Amino acid sequence: MANHQATHRTIMAAFHISRRMAQRDNLPIGAKRGGRERLGDVFRMLGLNRGAEIGTKKGEFASVLCAANPDLILFCVDPWSAAFGGAQDVHDRYHKQAVSVLAPFKVTILQKTSLEALADFQDGSLDFVYIDANHSFDCVAPDIIFWSQKVRSGGIVACHDYFSHIRGGVVKAVDAYTHCHHIDPWYVTEEVYPTAFWVNP
Repeated sequence: MANHQATHRTIMAAFHISRRMAQRDNLPIGAKRGGRERLGDVFRMLGLNRGAEIGTKKGEFASVLCAANPDLILFCVDPWSAAFGGAQDVHDRYHKQAVSVLAPFKVTILQKTSLEALADFQDGSLDFVYIDANHSFDCVAPDIIFWSQKVRSGGIVACHDYFSHIRGGVVKAVDAYTHCHHIDPWYVTEEVYPTAFWVNP
């Protein structure tokens, strides 16, 4: 596994992670300060300037990432389709809002499912991926497995909504992936709807 200690030090400093993380505890670690909005600053500090957001909805978090880093080239992937729940007119409004909100930034919008969009990226071609699409285990587990391959070694893989809720499979998918791939340490933001993230081996 590649040595990415400088990246880990930047993450710890940005989030004021406790010493427990620095001792490489295998448990996910909560940040003492800063929610997922802080990730935009961390990505900028680490020079992560090419990323993908899987599940964009209204474009709100994508705009946070872009505003934090003027050099960011971001690909926003979302089918905006009633086939995945909800009324089509609602998805159409979300899509229109995302296009409007993200217009000032270097954003490419891909109206595709997460698995369809994989073909648009070479392995190792992204600096980070932020997964926030369908949260069922059967959807988020493949998203983690396949989109991690698109992120270069030393980049960041992040998954939103790392908490237990009805029909939510993010916790089990993240726990399984990080365990099976011997990822240690990894991080969880300390907020109501946490984000789990790690440095790609």
